[in-house]
Amino acid sequence: MAQARLLQRPTSPWRFPGGLLVLGSFALLYTAASAAHMLLVKHTIGFNAYLGDGPGLPQHLLLTMQLTKAALLLGVLWLALRTRGLGWATLGFRPTTRGWILLAVLVAIAGLLLRLGLARWMAVAVPDWAVFMANPYGTPDGGLVVGIALGLCTVVLTPVAEEAFFRGFLFTWMTGHRPVWLAMLVSSLIFGAMHIIPPQAISAALMALALCALYWFSGSLWPPIVAHMVGNGLAYAAMAGSQ
Repeated sequence: MAQARLLQRPTSPWRFPGGLLVLGSFALLYTAASAAHMLLVKHTIGFNAYLGDGPGLPQHLLLTMQLTKAALLLGVLWLALRTRGLGWATLGFRPTTRGWILLAVLVAIAGLLLRLGLARWMAVAVPDWAVFMANPYGTPDGGLVVGIALGLCTVVLTPVAEEAFFRGFLFTWMTGHRPVWLAMLVSSLIFGAMHIIPPQAISAALMALALCALYWFSGSLWPPIVAHMVGNGLAYAAMAGSQ
């Protein structure tokens, strides 16, 4: 019986209008935050540097942006859950097994290898996009405390917030109204689009498909969270080691 509970398919308590309201609320807030982000870039390093032709975004600004995004994701979800008297388990924060955690780690490693292969292929096939392939984790000029905070945000907070919203809420809500494969595709495309920069957006969308599958078949949000954490951690460590 316990094993059956671990493997139950995710279900959403939101009907179509209610889920659309949650998604629209986040989209509105995220659009406003993105506009503020663009103004911040304009008045600090400029768009050319932000898009790769320069030193990149300072780490303290990148940390602020990541914290803002995580706060929006978790804040919208908290309000949506609270108004319905629901707990975080509704989004998939349920126990899982060691086997699923191990599989999540393997998926993260495979995803990183795919990302590296995709970046190398794009550098050859679409050389004009090479300008977009700068370090996405900012320039190491914020000091030790900012660097550690950015690492923790990248490896811990961001994966939890993004998985709770995009897999725990968005993908699950879509499965209640559309076929699972379509919910996987659309939610993954939305997740990829949030990353804006083309190479990052493409790799994020592809990885999101695997994260949706981990969540759907395990019945728990922890496997995709672990995969997301390991993937971000490996990428962050590789970027930090190359600086």
